[in-house]
Amino acid sequence: MRAEGVQIVGVCDVVEQRRKEAKSIVDNNYKNNDCKMYNDFRDILARDDIDAISITTQDHWHALITVAAAKAGKHLIIEKPIAGTPAEALKDADVISTATTSITPVFVQDLCAATRALENARRLELGVPLL
Repeated sequence: MRAEGVQIVGVCDVVEQRRKEAKSIVDNNYKNNDCKMYNDFRDILARDDIDAISITTQDHWHALITVAAAKAGKHLIIEKPIAGTPAEALKDADVISTATTSITPVFVQDLCAATRALENARRLELGVPLL
């Protein structure tokens, strides 16, 4: 969570408990209570003092938030996929291509339960047989 010149100043989640947990992690890291909580992503995008956001929502929200953030002039780190369908991706590409900000898609493969299960299967760590 520490990078020179970077500070997390806000967290956003529609689920209150997750919002509070994220704020607590950030505040504990910085040893203060400065992190703001948001229920609506548009409120965090409206802040002039925020240069970049990380979009880690469920996949079906990626395109909507990506386009809104690009229009708001925010730099983005977004988990793949950026869009749910090829048609949605092409439509959003028009907006994204004119953005004056950077958009970095990432693939959080190591956090995916299915990927861990596949790796376990490859190592033949399948668990206890039920027979």
